[in-house]
Amino acid sequence: MKKKLILGIDIGATNTKLGIVSQKGEILESSSFKTESKKGFDFFLQNLKSACAKLTLNYSVSAVGVGAPDYNVVSGNIENGTNLAWKCAPLRGELEKIFDCPVYLHNDANIAAVGEKKFGAAQGVDDFIVVTIGTGIGTGAFVQGRLLTGKSGMACEAGHLVVEVDGRPCGCGAKGHLEAYASVTAIKESVRKTLGYDLFFSEIINRYQADDGPIEAIVKSAAQFLGVGLAQMQSILLPELIILAGGGSNLGLKYKKEVERAFMSAAFKPFQNKTQLKLSEISAKHGAIIGAAALGLEGLGSIDY
Repeated sequence: MKKKLILGIDIGATNTKLGIVSQKGEILESSSFKTESKKGFDFFLQNLKSACAKLTLNYSVSAVGVGAPDYNVVSGNIENGTNLAWKCAPLRGELEKIFDCPVYLHNDANIAAVGEKKFGAAQGVDDFIVVTIGTGIGTGAFVQGRLLTGKSGMACEAGHLVVEVDGRPCGCGAKGHLEAYASVTAIKESVRKTLGYDLFFSEIINRYQADDGPIEAIVKSAAQFLGVGLAQMQSILLPELIILAGGGSNLGLKYKKEVERAFMSAAFKPFQNKTQLKLSEISAKHGAIIGAAALGLEGLGSIDY
């Protein structure tokens, strides 16, 4: 018998991940494919349709939750994607054609925050920030128990805080932004420049944990920039908790401690001990999918904070 469940979809700049998720946040089945945004939005949609058809073959989906970078909740479009090669891609309209159930969409970092609130480290916390460390740096925040979205759902883009004036070029076209220093992409680029060859991020993690000197120095620098960025976020929102999520959080406790040292050093002194830093409890494998599913549950009225 088919089960009524939520389909969670995380559209990332590198990979798109999807999963069948229960109302308890359990992933029953999942899959992924390369986003390959440079091949065009229509190419992506065809791959997404195929992946969803295979995944939902044995399940009855009650709703679909979707997270995507640079998603505008008013227009329903991915607008001027920083790390995606799409401009004004009509995501909501196209997805509503694919599915015969309700579809709920939001910015990818926002759904990460919803997922942490419902199923992760932020359960019972009203004021917190989730920082997703991946191709770029995304941030989602809850303030007094409500998701901070701004007019278009794209508020709280802390990956584009300036951490070095006239510094490295950012994918958005400006210079010196946080994600140009602290994202997984930035770490991998620094590794390539230092070593003269590329490494998979899983290899970087292993070598970092094994105290490889050059890799340690690169990750430490990225962690320091992230800590400075977090201190800026804290001075504005004063959250009780900041959660490190996304692929970068897989660098683990050693990395978290480096971020924390830089954060404490840069923080507004009266706020130094007001905010706790944690690694995501759901991010390691399927956090974004779970967050997307939580958005679907919220849309159905099946979520209670």
